[in-house]
Amino acid sequence: MLGFAAVRPLLLAALLAAGCTAPATGSSGEDPPGDSTAVPDGGPADAGGEPEPGDAFLDGFFPIAADYQPHGDFDKWKRRGVNTVVRVPGADSIGDWTRKANELGLEMIREPRSEPKEDRDEANLLAWHWRDEPELHGVPASELADFRRRMHDVDPDRPIIVNFWGGGMLQADGDGCYAGHCYPDYVEHADWLSDDIYPCNKFACDVELVGEMVSLLRHWGDHQPTFAYVETGDFDGNGSGPSPRRFAAEVWSAVIHGARGIFYFSARVKVPCDSGCLLSYDMTPDDVAAEMVEVNDRLSRLAPILQRGINPDQVSMDGPGAFEIGWRHDPDTQAFYFLVLNPEDAHRDGVSLALHGVHPAGAVKVVDEGREVSVVEGNDLVDDFAPYELHIYKIPAAD
Repeated sequence: MLGFAAVRPLLLAALLAAGCTAPATGSSGEDPPGDSTAVPDGGPADAGGEPEPGDAFLDGFFPIAADYQPHGDFDKWKRRGVNTVVRVPGADSIGDWTRKANELGLEMIREPRSEPKEDRDEANLLAWHWRDEPELHGVPASELADFRRRMHDVDPDRPIIVNFWGGGMLQADGDGCYAGHCYPDYVEHADWLSDDIYPCNKFACDVELVGEMVSLLRHWGDHQPTFAYVETGDFDGNGSGPSPRRFAAEVWSAVIHGARGIFYFSARVKVPCDSGCLLSYDMTPDDVAAEMVEVNDRLSRLAPILQRGINPDQVSMDGPGAFEIGWRHDPDTQAFYFLVLNPEDAHRDGVSLALHGVHPAGAVKVVDEGREVSVVEGNDLVDDFAPYELHIYKIPAAD
């Protein structure tokens, strides 16, 4: 693999050329709306694509998933706030795995049964999962096209999701090709997309990479919903897993850039390895697991807002170049929610955040923090940020 210092400028140049910059360049404690079933203005969104204006993707449900976990561990993951499970481990059975997920009310993303028609009535099966990291394993896009065609003959309304290797995405050329395989070719035959990149394990804990890969996939895609894997610990045992605050920052970086769900990768594996690579299904440290509970609770409460249109163009916010900023609109209240992340290991005090297209009449509420910030001359918010801290500002519609 190319060194990260060599790859990062190429990636940023590609994102800039594609118009895929980070969404920023920049006492109430009021909670966001909690009705995850309300979908105003036209009913539920199409599960295969991005929502129409006024709708919410997946009716406002935000998948928070544990990846590749045996069904005997589902209770633990549900206690951590997970609402979805992804991929059946080889040592498990689809039948047992599916029954346990249904028993606990967990949504599923998994491989089809050997007889796919048996999945037609699985109400909790969000999508069928194709191969993991096909470009890394040399599987051509034509096989995905064939799989999608066969599965859609069985159930044309159930999406097909494919997951890509973030390392290959980093090394892709200007046409989006890595090792002879081109991401746009895969994307053409997928309904949903996801990628895995683990910055604390492999890239000096540059948490922004998680969001940047989401933006890159969204650029290669054509309105396909995009999901992001997030590392929960030191998966390869090299001593470089994320701290709780960096873990949380990876999640919010993905969300700010438009992720429609989060998949947690928690397996411990041997690296390098040719066979028998799995050492443990869950290497999540206790402190990260505790932070996960808090993050998942917040994601669940914000879900009806997060699944609205990504960064609607009638408003925007500018901040310091390193900051990541995204926004959503709540058509029920006409309020805007601005998500602002400090992705660096440094305190930033007196940060100026310039609002455009919306002009608060008074102080602005900071969601979940029981405080407000004032609007200063020039329509700016000014706030302080701890390392890797997220603030969410709720700005009501003008009277």
